[in-house]
Amino acid sequence: MGVQGLTSWVDQHSTLCEYHELSSDDARAGDNAGSAIPFIIDGLPRLHFVSVPPQQPRRRGSDTRRQLSRAASDPQRVHRILPGRGLEPEVVWDGPYGSNKTETILSRGRQAIRSSHEFMRSSDDKRAQVHVISKAARLPLLARSACTYELHRLNVSMHSAQAEADSPTAELAQRRNGYAVSQARGGYVPLDRIEYGPERLARPRPGMLRPGSRAVLRIGVYQPARVAQMLGFHLDRLPVFAALAGNDLANLTQIVQLASNKQHSRSRPSRRIDIDKMAGIIVSIGPT
Repeated sequence: MGVQGLTSWVDQHSTLCEYHELSSDDARAGDNAGSAIPFIIDGLPRLHFVSVPPQQPRRRGSDTRRQLSRAASDPQRVHRILPGRGLEPEVVWDGPYGSNKTETILSRGRQAIRSSHEFMRSSDDKRAQVHVISKAARLPLLARSACTYELHRLNVSMHSAQAEADSPTAELAQRRNGYAVSQARGGYVPLDRIEYGPERLARPRPGMLRPGSRAVLRIGVYQPARVAQMLGFHLDRLPVFAALAGNDLANLTQIVQLASNKQHSRSRPSRRIDIDKMAGIIVSIGPT
């Protein structure tokens, strides 16, 4: 359900996020029960998140070498932390895209090249800004190969989707009654809501875990049921609403704004598609 309209809306409502804290006690409980909790990871967003961390400024030297090093070392870190907290990691990779995605892929490629050109033409001061670096950053070609090699070596289960992996990630997590991890909101554990560190530390930082201290994995979870409840309709209507809000309405908003800007003066504000109003329409539709 990681579509842009619903994702943006959920991201603005931080109260929807509930935090789960997992420790070594949970791992022992899982061992006693004979099973760990599945932790299904959307591979490419995770790879980009660790290889091109937005919070770190660019350093001089071989950025590609550092990115490949992060891509190869992250599976080791995941394999070291997650099983010790009662979680079993699995990774879902994007598979080959169908012909209907060709235009989208070409558009993304053109946008990436445009961002790189804009970055290189910027001033030194602007190129030092973290958000500018993050926008222009791209994964090196061998990053996925380096990551999958380590995952194979660590015997981490991997799956290949028929196209984009976000929906299969959520579906697999639902079938296994586990967590789905990706960039999007609305039923996912977002990548930037995963924290690891000592117990009773709200936002742990790397290097702050003392030897022998009890470590806790803290993850923020967006439950689909809570999202549907806040929007005011039944859970089974959330996928339809997400598709409309994420694709059709997001694109329609841009079209309406462009038309308004062309036809009318500056005094008239551009129309916006209101997600809450769309939810009201969904609620007003009776049971079928």
